[in-house]
Amino acid sequence: SHPVVARDDRGPAGIADAPFERTLRKPGFQPPGSSFKPFVALYALEHIARTDPQRLLECAMLPDGRGAGYVDVRCNVHVGHGAVDLRDALKRSCNSYFAMLGEQFSQADWSAMAAEFGFGQPTGVRALGPRPGLHEDVFPQLFQRELTGRGPRLAGNGLSVVEATPMQLARATAALATGALPQVRLVQRVGVQEFPAQSRPIAISRATLEFVRGAMVACSNEAGGSARDALNEHELGFVLAAKTGSGDIGVERVATADGQSRVRKHTWLISYFPAHEPRYVLVVFCHDTLQTASHSSIWVARQFLQRPLVREFLARDGGL
Repeated sequence: SHPVVARDDRGPAGIADAPFERTLRKPGFQPPGSSFKPFVALYALEHIARTDPQRLLECAMLPDGRGAGYVDVRCNVHVGHGAVDLRDALKRSCNSYFAMLGEQFSQADWSAMAAEFGFGQPTGVRALGPRPGLHEDVFPQLFQRELTGRGPRLAGNGLSVVEATPMQLARATAALATGALPQVRLVQRVGVQEFPAQSRPIAISRATLEFVRGAMVACSNEAGGSARDALNEHELGFVLAAKTGSGDIGVERVATADGQSRVRKHTWLISYFPAHEPRYVLVVFCHDTLQTASHSSIWVARQFLQRPLVREFLARDGGL
């Protein structure tokens, strides 16, 4: 995470810049976009009885002809994905499918899902004592207000009504990878005081976890996967499980140099590796961009993972 600096010219010279630490903080509206979908899928498969992973949804052009989607949520592919099931919807990041899936959640389901994966809760990084010197944005109001209208369809896609920090997503991804939600710790010991690792099992079966994990491996390794171009096994030398995400932060369209018209967004990548024996979680957050995750965060992730220092660390650590 790299802090951004907000200029405040009212203050004295030399102390006028206020850095925003982005791993734990949220200086502005921060929807996780499609990086939220694996957790929606996990909860739906495990706790909403009518969820059928083989159910097909036709992601096709909406009646207004301005793009594909479901009801009033547009998909990321203008002409649509065609018929998709849950695995394909995760792999290809189909907004139409997850808008439909979001309609299956009750308000109690949204609250329970968030609690299961630690959204809207402290991550544990401030557990060093009463004054740890850290600030963390938590979003305790998440899903406290009833979702009406298109709200459930947006929530299913991690848009508009959902916010999260990179650390919250990293913690939830660790739970997906291991089956246990950890309390994040920054140190093992301060002086003689130990800070032992703590976690709690999540109420998701092994079969459900394996289904979603498999879809995330497909996302980065199979044709049509939204992370495949940058993060496939051939490029990295190991298998990484991933999910991309793009969350719009405005409605005004901006003309770009390639002649396209786009809205501003944050883009994400959540991932863990090696996929079959997880040891590491990697989350990438690209703040305020005109590109989708498939043109931003997945390439940042590849650049990071191919750095010599990172490769040397992984070799020393024995993780690959």
